[in-house]
Amino acid sequence: MVAAPASLSRARELLKEEHCGAASVSLAQKGDWGRYLALIKHSGSRVHDTIGDGGWRTIHFAAQQGQLVAVRAILAQSGPVNATDAFGNTPLILAAHGAHWETARPI
Repeated sequence: MVAAPASLSRARELLKEEHCGAASVSLAQKGDWGRYLALIKHSGSRVHDTIGDGGWRTIHFAAQQGQLVAVRAILAQSGPVNATDAFGNTPLILAAHGAHWETARPI
């Protein structure tokens, strides 16, 4: 078997990254945190992507839903702790608004 040219290999890597990024966003939106955590652990999936026009990122969903383990995992990958959405809401504001005090602490 002949090795693929470097550009083709890189293209495959980018497609895999894009797929993982889209999958992690989808799982976060659905609140499927178990699968989300497994995905970012095993794939290094991106945690910085903005979702839609509202400017939410996976950390916004996790904070709003009080998902402490997910928030910690996102922060461990240098997730955007101070990211604001289109209305200026940060993950900390969303966690506090939902009275998710344990989730708000590491943020």
